[in-house]
Amino acid sequence: MSAACVRFDLEKIVSRVPPISFGALPQEAFATRLSSNLAHVVLRLRKEIDAQLTPLLHARSAEEFEALRSETFGHYANLMNAAASIVMGTTERHVHQDLARQSFEGMQRTFGTASDQFGTEAAAVIHFTIATLERTYLLVRRMNANAQPLTDATRELRRRGVLCFACALFHLDCLRLALEQGTKLHPAVSAKILYDLRELSLEAYASARQRHESPEPTLGFADASWDEEDEVLAVASTREIDCLPDEL
Repeated sequence: MSAACVRFDLEKIVSRVPPISFGALPQEAFATRLSSNLAHVVLRLRKEIDAQLTPLLHARSAEEFEALRSETFGHYANLMNAAASIVMGTTERHVHQDLARQSFEGMQRTFGTASDQFGTEAAAVIHFTIATLERTYLLVRRMNANAQPLTDATRELRRRGVLCFACALFHLDCLRLALEQGTKLHPAVSAKILYDLRELSLEAYASARQRHESPEPTLGFADASWDEEDEVLAVASTREIDCLPDEL
């Protein structure tokens, strides 16, 4: 993905928390949390996201998917940011947190039958990714709430982590849409999405952990200690990711 194709205001996203997948939210979540007019706008944005992603489902090779992704990701990120801005700008903080929880739960439910279409191994990757992204989201939210000043190093970790997070959601939304539409992905495209999905989620989590562990500043969360699961995720995320821009 070339840097020129990722033109969106990343700072507006990372100054808050990673974006959530609005496509995974049930419509009643909007109806109960937003006014009818705002809920309509967010749902329209969600439909536009799906329209942007639909051409990628019909790619006939990994290379074609990559080219379409480069053209589409910036638009996707802008739409996600617009939806998040509406929600966060018109509701209290706990509402966005509740929508995030419902989004992750919705993703797990949506992909509950993923093995039927994508296979057992693919379904395991998808559910692992969702769990990793939720873990990342919660850690980043705690760090943002702590409001410590950023160094150049932690600012870069934040930038890279949220970019990886947004890219992972992009791939998840492609799979969600394929599942909802009953679209059979080309085997090479499916393999590419699943590989990048796993790598992106791991890198997002690793960036958050590195930012948390950074000695300057010391964030000091007693409830965010390193455990065996963190170690597994950290080891798995040491490889370079080839689907991100080198710079923005």
